[in-house]
Amino acid sequence: RSDVFEGLRDKVALHQEAARESGALHAALFADLQGNIKLCREDIGRHNALDKLIGALANNHIEPQSGFAIMTSRCSLELIHKAVRARIPTLVCLSAPTALTVEWARRNHLNLIHLPKHGSPRLYSPAP
Repeated sequence: RSDVFEGLRDKVALHQEAARESGALHAALFADLQGNIKLCREDIGRHNALDKLIGALANNHIEPQSGFAIMTSRCSLELIHKAVRARIPTLVCLSAPTALTVEWARRNHLNLIHLPKHGSPRLYSPAP
């Protein structure tokens, strides 16, 4: 459902409170299946932001399968590994993934979606 992604970039920006102050933080967010942001964790390191989000999911008793994660940073291979280990079924990145991250996402059956500034969301995996 691509309508879930309409306005998602704006929702992400609204939840990045610390980044508005500093302008230098990555965010990892969790949205429910309707696209409502439930959690946001920020850190100077993108990997740390995702670690914080995974911990917050556990602390709040939120099942990773009940939604999807969003990363404001570059989509690195390590983020794919962390999402898979945390049983997050879908990772949405605001930056385009590399060929290697797409390969690993497909190999591990992770839905990997790029949400460009302009245009429709791009589903890179799982493989069609």
